[in-house]
Amino acid sequence: MAASKPRIGIVGGTGKEGSALALRFGSRGYEIYLGSRDVVKAEKKASQLNERMLEAGEAASITGVDDHTAIREGDVVFLSIPYSIESKVGATIPIKNILLEEREFLRDKLLVDVIVPAKVHAPMVIDEEVRGGENPIGHRGNILVRLQPPQPNP
Repeated sequence: MAASKPRIGIVGGTGKEGSALALRFGSRGYEIYLGSRDVVKAEKKASQLNERMLEAGEAASITGVDDHTAIREGDVVFLSIPYSIESKVGATIPIKNILLEEREFLRDKLLVDVIVPAKVHAPMVIDEEVRGGENPIGHRGNILVRLQPPQPNP
């Protein structure tokens, strides 16, 4: 019996990056939980993406949910919030809070950060706030993978 594919949760999944991830994984047969702070927005985007996949002749399994549900249901969780929002003063609180609130559900899951700054020199606030020495999202070996483009040579 073949092992089932992991379910994919995308926090902040209604933007360009999250939608692209949903389409890519969805086209490969993964079950997707597309998260947003606004569940109605997530449901609408999931419906649009499912329709797009069906028009291309692909099976669609993208469900629009709130960010908390995306974390709870996903075996692999992508953080896909816009960096411009995350980097503003005080704007890291929502993502930090959701990670802290859901830390029990993040244990032993793969957490993938696809937040990429527009400026190479801009600080990655999530590193300082979430991945700092305290490791607030768990102590059992959570894995945080950061997908970023290569840094240009000075």
